[in-house]
Amino acid sequence: MEKSRNLNIYISKLQQARIELMRTNPFYAVLLMKTSFGLDEYAETAYTNGDMIAFNPDFLSSLSNDEVQFVLMHEVLHIALNHCNRSIEGIDPYLYNIACDIVVNSNILYSFNMDTKRITLKEYGESIHKTPSGKEGYFFTVEQVLEMIIKEDFLKQKSKKGKNKANGLDQFDDHSFWKNDDDKDKEEERKQNIVNAKKIRDKMSKTLDKQAGKVSQMLLREIDKYINAQTDWKEVLQNFIQNDNVDYSFNPPDRRFQDNEFILPDLTEKDEKISNIWFCVDTSASISDTELTQSLSEIKGAIDQFDGKLEAYLSYFDASISEPQSFSTFEELKKIRPVGGGGTSFDVIFNSLSNFFKDEFPSYIIILTDGKAPYPEETVNKGIPVLWLINNDYETPPRGRVGRININE
Repeated sequence: MEKSRNLNIYISKLQQARIELMRTNPFYAVLLMKTSFGLDEYAETAYTNGDMIAFNPDFLSSLSNDEVQFVLMHEVLHIALNHCNRSIEGIDPYLYNIACDIVVNSNILYSFNMDTKRITLKEYGESIHKTPSGKEGYFFTVEQVLEMIIKEDFLKQKSKKGKNKANGLDQFDDHSFWKNDDDKDKEEERKQNIVNAKKIRDKMSKTLDKQAGKVSQMLLREIDKYINAQTDWKEVLQNFIQNDNVDYSFNPPDRRFQDNEFILPDLTEKDEKISNIWFCVDTSASISDTELTQSLSEIKGAIDQFDGKLEAYLSYFDASISEPQSFSTFEELKKIRPVGGGGTSFDVIFNSLSNFFKDEFPSYIIILTDGKAPYPEETVNKGIPVLWLINNDYETPPRGRVGRININE
């Protein structure tokens, strides 16, 4: 009877943590729904073997609710990223394990808005999350972090500073259960679980607050697989900005652009550059990963079509907006990492013009969005031509030029 009562306590503790994650980080919560749990009295702390997550009962009892959430996220992300079933030939497994933990912990840290308390266990301290370069692990793959660890002799540097535990290197979970096998069926199942978790996360995102819905950097690594752009940018620009004498202040929508593929001025024989364009990409809670990928794919399409002759800025916005960063190549574009996940405000774009562009306003503003927010007053654009790229066929801004793209889930 006593054993049964204790088991219910453990189950309740895991369920409580998973319910809280469904509110704050549903991507992880959905992945955990596909994962089984167990108690292992012979384990020191916790571990995953790639299929299940097991806890030592005493270790589980010692954890607060926040700490249980972190351990669950840590283990399930090892599963999702297939860390348990792969290794690198000729590399010390311990170094590989450290690289995996840096990537996993840093992504979890990002999910909690860089609050290091959320990746800290009272008996183990703050979990390691930075690479030898001092940058966060979420910027890199495991292979890239591992290369840095080997090159910089990272562990020796850490040991000189004191005991490993004090430097976050004492792993709280046991990686010895990792199997390093090559099961193709399980690999496909793992990928499908990630896709399903992303879809459910997207459907729930409208209920999340700004921090809880923050875009996951680990997920955004998928954006490297850009899909084909639908925009004929040269044609769009030819119609949109070819004549500086035209009054493009926030006038009513140009119906020539309605319900057509989004089409920016054709480079003339003078071989002039297209410059000083400000792209603003919506990353609010209503934007799915697919929609964000399509938006960035459209910008990549502009880079490709202008072939070195495009000079632009990029900002991400929801209820706030990131500082514009310049780019002209695909590699520079990829370095500008998305942030967001809260409510949507178009006003933040125009209200930030004087702060961001003190010397010279952008020549053109292109806003990639689902259009699901109140639109600004007529004069806020300060006379700058504005083009709205809407990812649906039902939202129409009351002024400015409008183009559309189709989203295929």
